[in-house]
Amino acid sequence: DYVRDRLGFQTSWSKEHYEKGKALAGYQTSAHFLMYLEGFQPTIIKDLSKALIDGTYSKNIFKKIYGKSLAELIEQYERENGG
Repeated sequence: DYVRDRLGFQTSWSKEHYEKGKALAGYQTSAHFLMYLEGFQPTIIKDLSKALIDGTYSKNIFKKIYGKSLAELIEQYERENGG
């Protein structure tokens, strides 16, 4: 859904959106979270994709890119979205 939304092919059932406590729970909510992360690091999708392709991805990649763990980023995202 992230790619669909970025390319402008949103549908009513694929539109990214926020749901409290569900940043990684599904395509639409994950798309919203990824778009949030892009606000701080516009190349996040490229960086994550590259790490996955070349086998260097680990859960520590978010700490490396943002200086915060994935859990910390989700907590910040929740706070900033009223969660």
